[in-house]
Amino acid sequence: CGTAAPTRPIRVVWRRWRRGCGITCVRRVATGRRPTAEETGVLVRSLGKLRADFAARPEEAAAYLKAGASPVDANLPPVELAAAMGVASMILSLDETVTKN
Repeated sequence: CGTAAPTRPIRVVWRRWRRGCGITCVRRVATGRRPTAEETGVLVRSLGKLRADFAARPEEAAAYLKAGASPVDANLPPVELAAAMGVASMILSLDETVTKN
């Protein structure tokens, strides 16, 4: 019971991400607006690079996922999840996100 609660938000975000809402939804929630086509392109390219990097080194994906406070659901694909988390981290680090009123 103690580990089930922290993984629930990860699963909810993951379902949205897999339905194609991922980058747009995360960006919109973080900044309060939809990303422009240029911004989306940068994030999509970054996601592709992260996927390729983590696919080439799955042990790094596993290590990246262990860095968070919440346990990761073992049923989620680690390479894809690590890439998605990398892009989400990029979005959360934007000045626009940090200074949002």
